[in-house]
Amino acid sequence: MATTGKRVTFVCYVCGSNNVTRDAWARWDVKAQEWVLGDLYDNADCQDCDGETKLVEVELAPVRA
Repeated sequence: MATTGKRVTFVCYVCGSNNVTRDAWARWDVKAQEWVLGDLYDNADCQDCDGETKLVEVELAPVRA
C-alpha cells in the first residue's frame, strides 16, 4: 500500500484543540472569480479557549492509499 506525504494539523498550545484560526489577508482574483490568500499574520486564536494563542504543529498519521 502506498502512503501520501507528511500531513499536519495545528493545535492550541493551551488546550490542544485544533479549532484554531489565524489572521490573514486575501485579494479578489477577477480571472479565477475567487478570493486568493495573500499572507498570514502571526496572530492566532483558539475558538475553544476563546482567546489569543500560539499554534503548535502536530504531525498526523499518513493516509494509506
